[in-house]
Amino acid sequence: RRTCQGDTLRVGLSSYHATGVYRDTLEASNGCDSLLTTELEVLPVFRTSEARFLCYADSFAGKIYYSDAVERFHFRAVNGCDSLHEVSLVVNPEINVLASATPACPESGGALRAQASGGSGGDYRFFWSGGREGQSLDSLPTGDYTLRVIDSAGCSAETRVTLINLDAPGVVSLIFDVDCFGDQNG
Repeated sequence: RRTCQGDTLRVGLSSYHATGVYRDTLEASNGCDSLLTTELEVLPVFRTSEARFLCYADSFAGKIYYSDAVERFHFRAVNGCDSLHEVSLVVNPEINVLASATPACPESGGALRAQASGGSGGDYRFFWSGGREGQSLDSLPTGDYTLRVIDSAGCSAETRVTLINLDAPGVVSLIFDVDCFGDQNG
C-alpha cells in the first residue's frame, strides 16, 4: 500500500504514517480473528523554493505586487503526491520622481530639472523624450516632455512635465492724425 507523506493510513484502531510492515489483528462480527499484514510505503512530498526580485508594481503569476510576499503553489507530483513550490518575492521600493519646468524667453529656451528617491537608491539614470539624458536640461522649446528614471536595480518610473516658455514681448504701433496743425493730440 502507498500513501503520501503527511497522510495517515488507518487499519482497525491503528494509524500508520511511516514506511514499514504492520500486522494487525482484527475481530470480525462473528468473533473470529483475522490477521492483516500491511506493507506501507510513504512517498515523499516534494518541496522546492526560490526567491525572485520584482520592481514596484510588477506582476507575478497574474498578481501585482507593491511589497514583499511569499506565494505557495501546490501541484501533483509524478508520484501522485502533492508538491509545494514556495516563491519568496522581494519587491524593490517605489521610485519617486519629481520633475519641474522653468520657463524662459523663447530665444533662450526653458529648463527641466528632475529629482528621484526611493527604489534601490542612489545611482539613478534620467532619460528624457527626444533621446536626451541627464538630471537637468536647458535651452528647451515649449512642449510636453516624458522622463524615465532607472535605478541601480534596473527598475523604472516615468512622469510627464510640460514646459511653456514665456511669450516674446509684442510691440503694437498706433498712429493717429493730428486734428490741427501744431496740436499735439495725434
